[in-house]
Amino acid sequence: MAPTIRDVAEQAGVSIATVSKVINRRGGVAPETGRRVALAIERLGYVPSIAAQSMRGAGTGMLGVVAARLDDWAAEVLTGVSAAAADRGGGLEILVAIGHGTVGAWAWEHRTLARLQGIDGAILVAPAAGPLGWDLPLVVVAPPGGGVPSSPLTLVSDRPAEAGGEALRLLLDQVALVARAGRSQVRRRGTEPADPSSQPSSAASRARRVGEA
Repeated sequence: MAPTIRDVAEQAGVSIATVSKVINRRGGVAPETGRRVALAIERLGYVPSIAAQSMRGAGTGMLGVVAARLDDWAAEVLTGVSAAAADRGGGLEILVAIGHGTVGAWAWEHRTLARLQGIDGAILVAPAAGPLGWDLPLVVVAPPGGGVPSSPLTLVSDRPAEAGGEALRLLLDQVALVARAGRSQVRRRGTEPADPSSQPSSAASRARRVGEA
């Protein structure tokens, strides 16, 4: 049977509320207590529920990268995302979903995004043409000349590694906005933002072709 948050609390000799504070990095926990909780988590192999964290409005620290196929361009985007995540110095996990090609790509992308609803946000790489709908922060990255769908945040670039890093920064802007507003206020968005004023100004100013003046 998988260990629970109660098991961690008992192992560390603290309350469940204290374990929750440590997991969600909310502060208010003494350093020594935090170390005991972290050790108990490691010993027990406890894995917090992504879905439960999402329902509580707590950030999971997990982002997704979705690509219907892994070609050289998409691989460079992944390299850029990984480098930008490493520059942050930890505290961020990247989940990568790779499809099997362009046949049925649009349906696969939608199914995959639906499965990722518990995480904080996603980067969609060179998506298939078609309407987009999603319930989590999303940034689209695409090469020039592709008939990609419009979205509130779309980066078009012939510099995929640079675009990957920029996409991560834009996505984190969106995640921070959601955290401030509260997940209960996240509304389903289509091919145009429901309320342009809801987009952070720093992100809006960078939703462009990477490298343009």
